[in-house]
Amino acid sequence: MIPELGTIEGFYGRPWDWEARAAHVSALAPHGYRFYLYAPKADTFLRRRWSEPHPQD
Repeated sequence: MIPELGTIEGFYGRPWDWEARAAHVSALAPHGYRFYLYAPKADTFLRRRWSEPHPQD
């Protein structure tokens, strides 16, 4: 059984910008990485403001 490979952006500190996320996924996808999980600790909409809608931008 081969485990699924992927990346979790789930760390403390400054989150990546969307351009960096896209570059990261594009670089790893050809090597069999199949998922990306967005979970930066600095995103207040995933922490204190979890019950509010996430902004469109």
